[in-house]
Amino acid sequence: MSRNLKHYQALDELVTNALLALYGNIRLQGGFWTVKKRNEQLVKFIKPKLKKPQFSTCKSEIKTMLSIG
Repeated sequence: MSRNLKHYQALDELVTNALLALYGNIRLQGGFWTVKKRNEQLVKFIKPKLKKPQFSTCKSEIKTMLSIG
């Protein structure tokens, strides 16, 4: 598998799972969530993924996401 394909698959998996976790938490807790609260939840989900070897190809993008959040 090429490096680019692994890179995009890892990013796709990360973003999909992060959004599913976010929407699941919103659904469970209910109510309106501000952008700040959503970003905090996404950072809390994404930060541990930075150390996993399967996401090593997209570390710079993960760090960028964390700095924006």
